[in-house]
Amino acid sequence: MSSITNMNYQDIIAEYHNGTLSPCATVENVQFLLDTDLIVNYPELYELADYYTMEGLCYQVPIQ
Repeated sequence: MSSITNMNYQDIIAEYHNGTLSPCATVENVQFLLDTDLIVNYPELYELADYYTMEGLCYQVPIQ
């Protein structure tokens, strides 16, 4: 598992949009966005994040 940082997540999202990101890296990136609450900056990924969460590939801890 590679490490996603605040410095390179935007490059990784660009790879996703270009269709060059692997499925495993996509799951890892979505989990990073959920963990850091940066998902709100990418509404185009909401549906994917919901799908990954429902399928158990990602998890989201609600903020109270």
